Amino acid sequence: MDFPLSNAASDFTTMPRHQGPDTPHDKLFAEQTNIYANQFLAANPNLKPQFRARSWMDTNPTEMKTLIGFLILQGIVQKPENGLYFSKRESIVTPYFSQIMTEKRFHLLLKFLHFADNSKFDPDQRKKKLYKIQPILDHLKSKFSSVYTPERSMCVDESLILWKGRLGWIQYIPSKRSRFEVKIYKLCESSTGYLWNFIVYTGKDTIYGQRHPREKTSSRIVLLSYWCSNCAKALCVVPCFQVYHTDKN
Repeated sequence: MDFPLSNAASDFTTMPRHQGPDTPHDKLFAEQTNIYANQFLAANPNLKPQFRARSWMDTNPTEMKTLIGFLILQGIVQKPENGLYFSKRESIVTPYFSQIMTEKRFHLLLKFLHFADNSKFDPDQRKKKLYKIQPILDHLKSKFSSVYTPERSMCVDESLILWKGRLGWIQYIPSKRSRFEVKIYKLCESSTGYLWNFIVYTGKDTIYGQRHPREKTSSRIVLLSYWCSNCAKALCVVPCFQVYHTDKN
């Protein structure tokens, strides 16, 4: 059974009862999405009546969580176009999607989805290239390293993620089928492949950490990946994970 949301978003979205409580990041995503939508509407007061953006109504954390779940489910139930998820044709119909959210609301949320305030962007800051997604990256790093204690055997390696958009630090590898990719340095558990920490490569201004400025880039990557925020030591995997983290959990 579904029940409506608590504010105006309930006109467009219903949430399954098994969904968990809102988190601080759900609230952040909703807040930043609303800020960007209102900034866009204020900057474009003369939109034509048929423009979808004119019907925008503020979202909330619950609806944002529903949207993220929707996007994850799209990775399982794959279709070539977003509109096909809402199609009523018998040959391709998937009614669950339209029961969760209307097509119009889905595209509106995607249009205004934001994680950082554009008005607070500082072009001189160190993490300027990842500014718009930095809250997500920080959240993922924190979760990956806090919910699981890896074994002693760890591996630091490069990984490439397919990218089809425009990006200044994209990697071009003509010998591969996916020629344009984003490079990431990863710290993983050797036996399971569990991702415990990572660094996104953004070109010459990639932040490898300031704790070991005299080391080579490769050494700084390893030292930063192994850095433990709990005991403020590098390469603490053996004693810290077996003593501090285990006892704390």
